[in-house]
Amino acid sequence: MTALKAAVSVVNLGRIPYGRALEVQQRFGIKASTSPDTGVWVGDNKICAIGINCRMYVTSHGLALNCNTDMRWFENIVPCGIHGKGVTSLSQELQREVPVTEAVPPLLEAFAEQFNCRLSFEDLDINKENPITEK
Repeated sequence: MTALKAAVSVVNLGRIPYGRALEVQQRFGIKASTSPDTGVWVGDNKICAIGINCRMYVTSHGLALNCNTDMRWFENIVPCGIHGKGVTSLSQELQREVPVTEAVPPLLEAFAEQFNCRLSFEDLDINKENPITEK
């Protein structure tokens, strides 16, 4: 497979999570869409982003769904390098606090449906400062 074909395949794989992230927004009653700019959008505000890294035949993926993010952080940057657009969160759109623990189960359900697998969200303490590096 040529590098170009591999890159196109990775980009196409990246669009699958966007579709599932759209389903998550719908489960919360938010009308979201995709656009020529990457991401999931509520109007002109990005609510979900995905990152894909390809290095030495290994790909890694990351997804950011803004749940109850402090939107003031975005005032000092151009989010995702896209001028003239903003960011939003589940909490901002629903005008209530939406913690990560409420958003993760529908996100896992949507991914499990897409990839025909079983995922769980158990025993994860999201209140720790850095749960990934703590033992």
